[in-house]
Amino acid sequence: MILPTFGNNDGRVHDDAIDETDKPDYYSFVYDVWFTQHAPNVAKLDLPSIYETFMLAGYYRADLTDKITLLSTNSMYMDAAAQETYNGEGSLITSWLENQLALAYAEDRKVIIMDHVYAGTRWHAEKMWFDDYNSEYFRVLRAYHEQVIIEVVGHDHYADLRYHSSYHVADLEDTSEKFDFHNLLVAPGVTPYDNSNPGVAKFEITEDLVPTALEMEFLGLEATFGFDSVAYDDIEWWHVNWSTMWGISDITPTEISEFRKRLEADQDYALNYLVSKLGFNY
Repeated sequence: MILPTFGNNDGRVHDDAIDETDKPDYYSFVYDVWFTQHAPNVAKLDLPSIYETFMLAGYYRADLTDKITLLSTNSMYMDAAAQETYNGEGSLITSWLENQLALAYAEDRKVIIMDHVYAGTRWHAEKMWFDDYNSEYFRVLRAYHEQVIIEVVGHDHYADLRYHSSYHVADLEDTSEKFDFHNLLVAPGVTPYDNSNPGVAKFEITEDLVPTALEMEFLGLEATFGFDSVAYDDIEWWHVNWSTMWGISDITPTEISEFRKRLEADQDYALNYLVSKLGFNY
């Protein structure tokens, strides 16, 4: 199966989601390309239920196995960079997400959350979502964190792993007991950005429903400079194995927390990590 999500370059206006008048034409076209024209998706997915939510605001549920569900949220309706306020789609999607997580809890299922512009912040404390949606998302995510295998996002073009403690979450009250949650993978960008190399990521999910075996493959652009074309054998690749190189076997909040401590304790180690996740051999 191939299961995409919407990003900030996919709409008709950069950083904006699809408005009400364009929904029927736009979402029906994308639905056909993403789902009905892709035979494995037709064979393995509940397309009528996907179509129903997809046509409302480009979000959907896809059951990968009898125990794993993918939830694609279409975060463009929550994106703080958007120029429009739309018609309540952000609230519709966050309510749907809470219902899906509650259902996963009742059915003893686990979920992977997928979006492009993610909730929270990034460098220079840049706000990613409108405040109301951000607070609601983290309220729901913290309440149902045990149902979430991992969240997979993009937008930054730079690879990263993150997590959050249950304290100091948006404007929410702290939990009575502190715990780590929200293991988030920011996938590298296939399109380079600000001197990074293009890359892709992959990981596996164990029988115990734990995300593991994270690897990334980057193409070294420098070897292509000045050429109209480059033979495959002349391309330089940089492979990042997060287990053997950085000691992260499982992509869990606990392991990411321990990794953070190692980064804080060793400056050279931290600098090597920063270089490698940009797609360069340190």
